[in-house]
Amino acid sequence: MAGRVAGIESQHLRQEVSTVTQLLAGLKYKKELTQAIFREGEMRELVIY
Repeated sequence: MAGRVAGIESQHLRQEVSTVTQLLAGLKYKKELTQAIFREGEMRELVIY
């Protein structure tokens, strides 16, 4: 999934999709797994961090 998000050309859209995806992943998976999948580190304020 992270690869598909990274393939989005528009930086603004890519950040929005990444934010939502990480938020949803954080609700289901452990923090460590979510961080390993999404290494960008953009979402420090979310529940997963």
